[in-house]
Amino acid sequence: MDFAPKPKSTIPLDFHILYLHNPCLFTVTDFIFSLLKTTTSTSGTASLIHATTRRFIPYSDVPLLVRNLAVSLRQPPLSLTNGACSFVIAPNSSYLPILYLSLFSLGVVVSPLNPASSTQEISRQLRLCKQVVAFATVESANKLLEVGFPNPVVVIDSNEFVSMMRAELNGSESKIDVLQSDTAAILYSSGTTGKIKGVKLTHRNLISTNAGASFGRHPQLDLRRFPLVTFPLL
Repeated sequence: MDFAPKPKSTIPLDFHILYLHNPCLFTVTDFIFSLLKTTTSTSGTASLIHATTRRFIPYSDVPLLVRNLAVSLRQPPLSLTNGACSFVIAPNSSYLPILYLSLFSLGVVVSPLNPASSTQEISRQLRLCKQVVAFATVESANKLLEVGFPNPVVVIDSNEFVSMMRAELNGSESKIDVLQSDTAAILYSSGTTGKIKGVKLTHRNLISTNAGASFGRHPQLDLRRFPLVTFPLL
């Protein structure tokens, strides 16, 4: 019996060894930033563009914004750390990837939900994951109030959130230990055939997804076009 030849991987062998099979302290945020560090050609290139205002965030600003926000999130009253679960209920925006990368760098699990979800669906997801903090827009935050979410809510379309990204705090810069095998996110079924169900994705899962998107589409890895985040935002 003849078998079709196995497709040749376009991802370099050393990448497989270093990033996918090594259970080291290496988050998906670390992986994305490792790509940014290999080139200087992206310094003025837009990485995130606001669909309405057309304002953009260049690649060169992303690491600093992520670091600033991560430091802010580690400070009281939130004091987020590895293993905590966060609830993100907001439409797509240029700030969401910054938020996600910050949470991933801290080992905080991201639990996203479509802001168009009903209060019943929101309540179900909250019972599944027991999130300690929520990130929402003003509009979606009202739904959290309706379901009686008892923990802090950070409004991401507020001046306070922008200041968290922009302010360089003097908080601890010690890196939080996060393994590739640690849970990075929880995605959910639509619930059309039953109750909403969640599935865990590890940092290794997301690193592999981003690697496939980067190296698979661009074997020569043109870093001016690699995806900053390959992850469902809703």
